[in-house]
Amino acid sequence: MRRLGILFTLVIAIALGATAGFAQDGKLKIKVTPKQAYVFVDGQAINHGNHSLSLPAGKHTIVVANYGFKSSTQDVNIDAGKSTPLEVKLEAMGGPVPGPYGDIEFKGDSRAAVLANGTTPGYFVGHVDEFNWDWIWHQNLLLPVGTHHITVTHNGKTIWTGDVTVAAGKKVTVYLDKNGAQKTSDWPRGEKLKDVPRFKAGIASATVAVAPVTGSFSLSPANINCGQSSTLTWQSGETVDANISGIGAVAMSGNQTVTPHATTTYDFSAAGPGGTTKGTGTVNVNTVVVASLTASPTELHYRKIGEKVLTDDSGTLTWQTSNADSSGWSARTASCTQPRRPGPDSERTGVKCSCG
Repeated sequence: MRRLGILFTLVIAIALGATAGFAQDGKLKIKVTPKQAYVFVDGQAINHGNHSLSLPAGKHTIVVANYGFKSSTQDVNIDAGKSTPLEVKLEAMGGPVPGPYGDIEFKGDSRAAVLANGTTPGYFVGHVDEFNWDWIWHQNLLLPVGTHHITVTHNGKTIWTGDVTVAAGKKVTVYLDKNGAQKTSDWPRGEKLKDVPRFKAGIASATVAVAPVTGSFSLSPANINCGQSSTLTWQSGETVDANISGIGAVAMSGNQTVTPHATTTYDFSAAGPGGTTKGTGTVNVNTVVVASLTASPTELHYRKIGEKVLTDDSGTLTWQTSNADSSGWSARTASCTQPRRPGPDSERTGVKCSCG
């Protein structure tokens, strides 16, 4: 009986703990359109489609993403012990994608999200269940020719990440359950595909065609003197993030004035699900400072007897500088001694100029 009492007490304690934990959580009952759209909670890929998610009470950032559609981002407050409904309908965007492209197929966690060339929701291209079958019913992830960094993630855990090289008319199969082992095979059907819609899904088929990124970067003028400016100009398309070295994150397209004090190279990069575009440019800064200093007259006299100054000449300093952003002069005092005629002699020299 004593052991029974201890067991009963333990069961009650576990039940009370579970009830207390449940009371701290709430539910997010989410409905999405299209039904293949993926739900990210606080930056973590959770699941696709309509679901009832258990979340800690408080504010959460919900992102619903589907390639070929404008993503939705909103903050939602979850109340403990309550269910919060949320319906999200995404708006289609972007036209068909021309080739050439290759196909990537995945074998493994069917619910995991697939992101290309980045790790935030903007790089989401679909989930594994959309790309794991290509016989009779076709499920294809079409990416531009080149090497892409792929991340497969589910419930905040990275299932696999690595590079996949896509070639025109080829299919790469990635075995997630075999540490990302890859197999490349011919894919003749791909050579017949042209101008594929960004997203198309049927009962058992799905095709996601990812557009290649575009971009350009320039600067003018490329050669400046100290204190002058140059303008950086850039543009990118189908991108999520853009960055310029020495400046940091920038808008996808824009321009900015820079005033470097030494020759500086600016590297531009922008990335999207379809790849990365880069550009570079150098602003050459002429830092040679030209300066001159003249004194008139070149000789001054000062004579004093007792408390009486008999001679106190004055002169004029004239200086010119170019290619400098600051200048100044310094005075150097010398003294001379003669019998019964002591007195100071002033000599003003040295224009200092600098760039930077």
